[in-house]
Amino acid sequence: MCFAGFEVGDASSTTLKKLWNKVSDINEVWIVYTDGNPAYKEVFENDIDVRHLVTKLETCLVESYNSAICLRIAAIISGLALLPDNKGDILSPSNA
Repeated sequence: MCFAGFEVGDASSTTLKKLWNKVSDINEVWIVYTDGNPAYKEVFENDIDVRHLVTKLETCLVESYNSAICLRIAAIISGLALLPDNKGDILSPSNA
């Protein structure tokens, strides 16, 4: 398995196209495993260099990494909210 790039966004075809534009030139032929999101079909169905397979089995690892990254980002953001501001007061979501 190889992670060739990432794109931050929603689960739309617009976000997928941005990611695909970043990584599509790395290989001549791709085997792409996805879940059943319609955006994947829209982007990959007419691309002759892509073999698109819909399976949850092959996407579990990527989804677990995604969850771990989201949790770490949330921890960083919540940690930043507890840093003192320039007046020495603690910033929290209620007074930030």
